[in-house]
Amino acid sequence: MHGRTCVAFALLLAAALLGGCRPAAQTGATTGATTGGDDRVTLSAYIPCGLTVPFHEALAMYEAANPSVAVKPLFDNDATLLKMVRDEGQRPDVFVSPGGREFGVLVEQGLAEEAAAARVGSFKIVAAVRRGWTGRVTRPGDLTGAQVKSIALPDPDNTSLGWHVRQSLTKLGLWAQVQPKVRPAGRIIEAFDQVLQGKADLTFTYRSCPLPKSEKELAKSKARIAFELPLDSYDEPQVTIGVLSTTAHRAEAEALVRFLGSHAAAQQMIASGLPDERAGLAPAQPATGQATWGPVAAPGKAAVVAFFPDDADHKPVRALLASLPQRFPGRVTVEVHNFRDPSGDPQGFQMWQNAGLGCAGILINGKNSFTVGAGKAAHQVRFQRKMDVIWTQQELLDALAQELKGSGAPASAG
Repeated sequence: MHGRTCVAFALLLAAALLGGCRPAAQTGATTGATTGGDDRVTLSAYIPCGLTVPFHEALAMYEAANPSVAVKPLFDNDATLLKMVRDEGQRPDVFVSPGGREFGVLVEQGLAEEAAAARVGSFKIVAAVRRGWTGRVTRPGDLTGAQVKSIALPDPDNTSLGWHVRQSLTKLGLWAQVQPKVRPAGRIIEAFDQVLQGKADLTFTYRSCPLPKSEKELAKSKARIAFELPLDSYDEPQVTIGVLSTTAHRAEAEALVRFLGSHAAAQQMIASGLPDERAGLAPAQPATGQATWGPVAAPGKAAVVAFFPDDADHKPVRALLASLPQRFPGRVTVEVHNFRDPSGDPQGFQMWQNAGLGCAGILINGKNSFTVGAGKAAHQVRFQRKMDVIWTQQELLDALAQELKGSGAPASAG
């Protein structure tokens, strides 16, 4: 455990015991709570993958303080988790929503109850554009101008970000004029991709994701912030933790939610990376956003360590990674870990935490940021988050060739 985790543990243990919480563990996340052969109650929890580290640590603390309950988390994209519950009939005991709306959808369908929910952290919403876009947009009112022809936006009915953007623009008296310009997207990263690919002029994101958290890294990214939505124009988006009405172990599930919503647990999760943008508390991460941990190969060779989920959405990047040893025979080694599976790949999860990436990403000889290209085309790229959105296959190959160049490797590969 990290030092800060050990300190927080004492506080959380006291909070759990004083609150009369019962214990927690880890279960099949698709069918709800069960009672194992050791008489422990096992609760399942669906949690957005961007919150893997803070919730993994908090759940471990809860289990330590409550040995009769086990909690098995499933970490995945928030849109995917909502679909699994709403459309596919899966029934976890606890559901976590990144900004509240996804949980609200379940409440509206009678699958969850608002009364038992807890809220932690907070988000700010900003408008983002491509760095090279020539339009001038500095305030919400500029969205109605002719220079903004298209706005990529996640579904306002089913995603927290889209819901709060529509709420803000409605309160500002702009939604009726802006709505015809909206290009729908299923997820934040898909809307962000539309902007980076030039398919839309502008999108909205949370300040901390998918934009880099540090101002230094933001200045080098492919997108820039155009403006921030006024905080008083939309309800505060907060991570919402709630109980499904179908749970067979309501008392245990509600006790877990109370624990996660307690001040001590919330502060620990914020220190571990849970966003609290409105409070101005910076989640823990390297000051520059540059990961500097990982194996380093001998001169002229490259050790690639990657952290991506083993799912259909990341099949292309995993295929690319698998091809690298053949593209660079004898010079490149590759290992891939599923950071969303702390229990199934504990070593990989620990490596990912040590790397300080914060989300999916790739380290080449312990680094994840490179300058690629030559002359005016030179630019910095970070191999983090989704391929073909934040970075491209060719940029990865160029960075690898750069690491290998000292021993006469070709300038590019593939």
